[in-house]
Formats: sequence, structure tokens, C-alpha cells
Amino acid sequence: SEYTVCIASTSLIRTRHLVSTVIQAVPFAPTFIQSLRSPMTQPPSDAAPRSLAVTIAHWFWPVLLLLGSTAIVIVWVALALRTNHQNGWMAIPAALNAVLVLRLFGVRRGPFRTSIAVLSTLVIIVAANWLIAASQIGGQLGLYPWQAATKLGPSFVWTLSKLANSGFDVVCLVLAPWTALLATR
Repeated sequence: SEYTVCIASTSLIRTRHLVSTVIQAVPFAPTFIQSLRSPMTQPPSDAAPRSLAVTIAHWFWPVLLLLGSTAIVIVWVALALRTNHQNGWMAIPAALNAVLVLRLFGVRRGPFRTSIAVLSTLVIIVAANWLIAASQIGGQLGLYPWQAATKLGPSFVWTLSKLANSGFDVVCLVLAPWTALLATR
């Protein structure tokens, strides 16, 4: 898990550097990006102006949060299929990943960042458990996980998850949103 967190943070730093390099090469990027910024992400009027790289990184956080969350879900599902266990402990690194992405890309501290981190953690938990169940059932039916995922209903996935998760997995799944909540403070 430490290796995964290290790779994720390294790739985020490289992505941030790549975005700033590309933006510096495009002549009309500053005005275009300034028009995309929402009032919620505007710096206070008395604050010093931000560099273009910081502005892009600040605007780009939803895309990178989605990519990081998708990567965590893929790693979690692959690990579960490899070990034949649910690996509920992966919910804790998922929560820390969400917090790390939001912090690295300048989302301001407060209820917005906290709610996004907790919501992202919950979505990752649901997606991972759904895809693990879909992989197990779909494999028996000759379907790919993404094909089986669309055919499973929420009550069936809930039943399979309750049966497959151990006590330790459930504790980790419950602690993960709390981890995101406390880590964003």
C-alpha cells in the first residue's frame, strides 16, 4: 500500500508539472483558464496573484480526483480477484488518496473539501465492492466485469458484499470516511 501511495503521489506531481509545461506553451491559455475559474475558487482580492501553473492545477483537481479514484478502484478490484478476499483495508488508502489529491491541487480547507473527500471515499467503496461482485458473478457467466456490473442490482450487490466482507473489512469500510473527514482538517 505504501508503494501504491508513493506511485500515486509521484504521478500526480508529474501530471502537475506536465500541465504547467503545456500551459506555458499555449499563448491564449491564461485568459481561457481565467474564464473557467468559478467564484468559489477565486483568490481573495487582497491575495497575491497566483502563477498560471497553480491556477491550472487548482482548476484541474476534479479530473485528477476522478483519475486517482479510478486507479484505486482498479487496484482494489485486481487485488481482490488475485487474493480471493475483499481487502476492505484498501478503503483507508482510498480515503487518503482523495485527501491527498484535494490538498495537492489547492482546494481550500473547509466543509467543501471535507464533503468532497468523504463523498469520493464512499463512491470508491461502492464502486470497488460492486465491481468485485460483478467480477465474481460475471466470471461464472462468461461476462467481463463491466458487462456484469450493469446487470447486477443494488440489492444483489449488497447481499454479496455482506456475505463476502469479513468483520475486519467492515471495520475498515466504516473507518475510511472518518479517515477522510479527519485528514481534511
